[in-house]
Amino acid sequence: MREDYNNKKYDLAIIGGGSHGCALAMEASRMGYSVVLLEKEDFSSGTSANSLKVIHGGIRYLQTLSIKRLLYSSRERSRLLKDFPHLVEPLRCFMPTQRKLTKSKSIVGFAFKIYDFLTANRNRGLCPSREIENTTIYSRNRFFSLFSNLKDCDYTGGVSWFDAQVYNTERLVLSYALSAKELGAEILNHCAVETLDKENNRITEIHIADKILKRKTTVKADVVIDTTGPWAYFDKPRSALKFAKAVNFIIDKKLVEHAIGLTIPKTETRDTRLLFYTPWRDRTLVGTWYFPYSAEADQLAEPNAQEVDEILADINNQFPQAEIGRQHISLIHKGLLPAENESMTNAEPSLIAESYLLDGEKTGAANLLAMQGTKFTTARVSAERCLEHCLKNGLLQHRDKLEENLPFYGCEFTQYDDFLRQSEVEYAGLWDAPTRHRLLRNYGTNINKISRIAYEDGGLAEMVPGTNDVPKAEIKYLVDSELVYSLSDLLFRRCDVGSVGLPNGETIAYGADVLAQRFAWSEQERLQNINALMELYPIWARKQ
Repeated sequence: MREDYNNKKYDLAIIGGGSHGCALAMEASRMGYSVVLLEKEDFSSGTSANSLKVIHGGIRYLQTLSIKRLLYSSRERSRLLKDFPHLVEPLRCFMPTQRKLTKSKSIVGFAFKIYDFLTANRNRGLCPSREIENTTIYSRNRFFSLFSNLKDCDYTGGVSWFDAQVYNTERLVLSYALSAKELGAEILNHCAVETLDKENNRITEIHIADKILKRKTTVKADVVIDTTGPWAYFDKPRSALKFAKAVNFIIDKKLVEHAIGLTIPKTETRDTRLLFYTPWRDRTLVGTWYFPYSAEADQLAEPNAQEVDEILADINNQFPQAEIGRQHISLIHKGLLPAENESMTNAEPSLIAESYLLDGEKTGAANLLAMQGTKFTTARVSAERCLEHCLKNGLLQHRDKLEENLPFYGCEFTQYDDFLRQSEVEYAGLWDAPTRHRLLRNYGTNINKISRIAYEDGGLAEMVPGTNDVPKAEIKYLVDSELVYSLSDLLFRRCDVGSVGLPNGETIAYGADVLAQRFAWSEQERLQNINALMELYPIWARKQ
């Protein structure tokens, strides 16, 4: 149970526990500031849960000659590959070429070679398994040998490049938050901000409803930064900001062996759309679709029946042999992203090009800022810029920056490839290869803590009912160490057993029983948690 923090004073209070809020907590803590992070539900439970799990290196910015954005995107991709190598790995991607001059092999290939040149230092400091290779041009025959089930749209071949993929985005965001916690930050999930007291044009107190302590509390901070997007706490946010509904699907078929970007033609009702198909586990991630969002809505909007039909039509148009229907959608990721234009009937909303920061003139209080962004890749860049703004404008005072090479949560290794080889040998007598692989990819060096639990209690080395690769020791570790307070926290956002689709009924029951015993839940609370978990999945998936 969390400690009492009532009436404490911090340098920085962050509202919102998504990718941007948690990255900001981590960076501020590393700079020596006292930080409290307040999330009304759980980390990565809103828009940050909506992800294609791709870390982009900026290749898209060549089209607009945005070289500065290209370079910092490539730099951030390298940082993530270096800092969180168990969670982030290189991903081979493809783009088909066409007869049209601007999309021909010669022009597209030349552009990609320029990209190789501009990002020549991208592998500096990376271990061999995390290095990003140069781009490659593929002939038509070689391209279709890799994508034999793709509809032939007169493609002349393709270009291959490497970006990066996140094995588990929820755990990456959590790693930001827990890295901050290890540096002394107060990290509070299930802790809703109710009101902000303002006096003399400054926020003086933050009033909180703590669902875990089950009481009202108050904290103070020199600076308050809102990263909640459409749920912002400053005056009249819905009239000041516009948002688009973003949707990605997890399909229970492996449509592609390599990631590929495919263009949907322009129609009377929408502009050209680029869809990205990404292999992930034994499934396929597809997206992103953008739909108009009603500013009056209070919750993340599910795609409606018409939008789901449109999405399925797009997929089947490009992979007609797959015959994808609703029954193949195991999970829908959805979120709200800042948009440039009004939601329109006959056009997709356009996302903002860069993250932005609203200062006191827009928020109504000198020490209240709002940070908005759309890119998972550059959340830390946005955090750094926010802190620079605070320093430049006297909202924060300079502190002695902590050592740059402090290890992040789960990353206490010198060289990841060596750690991986050693761990595969060390735990070979405890778990089979698929289980070891899962644990290493999700938890990094914290597999040591999970294995210690299993060694101390042999019964906890056994698998959770309904799973083949989730040891009971993992569940105990998560409940004891990672701020788990609900069944959705446990099975959906900490353990990846629920990240590809609805877990087995036995698994759900086991997790519910563990938490019910830990928190002395009533039978009603246990059932409420099970129902809340079920609601994260499409209605057709719940009936299977």
